[in-house]
Amino acid sequence: MKENGNSAAFTKEKEKEEKGIKKLNLRERDASLLCYVLGWVSGLFFLFMEKENKLIRFHAMQSVMTFGLITIIFLVFAGIDWIIVLTQAWELPGFFVLLDIIDIIITLLYFVTFILWVLLMYKSYQGDKVKLPVIGDAAEERIEDLT
Repeated sequence: MKENGNSAAFTKEKEKEEKGIKKLNLRERDASLLCYVLGWVSGLFFLFMEKENKLIRFHAMQSVMTFGLITIIFLVFAGIDWIIVLTQAWELPGFFVLLDIIDIIITLLYFVTFILWVLLMYKSYQGDKVKLPVIGDAAEERIEDLT
């Protein structure tokens, strides 16, 4: 009797492993982790490669939306930094304070991005569906619209 329980659990685990991407010979949890490895780039890759598995598509879309937004925020702050430097604003009072504030914001954003990146990879590899506030819901809606 106990063998049947173990056998059924083994069969369920085997079925879950087979639900991954067949084209790339990846298990579901491996593909979910890889959606985050290169940020929005790997998310975009898996979004185009996987057409059936909703969990992998969710992780791919969440990766694209999350790290795409973070990339845009980085570019905005870098642009502000360059505009200040190119306009020779260092002659204005408070110039260095403004640059320091921007540098602190960018440093904090790097730190938060790294923590988020590691957390999303770790949890997705465990098979958990971590939905980020706002972006997770938007990613689910976009996945449903695309299918």
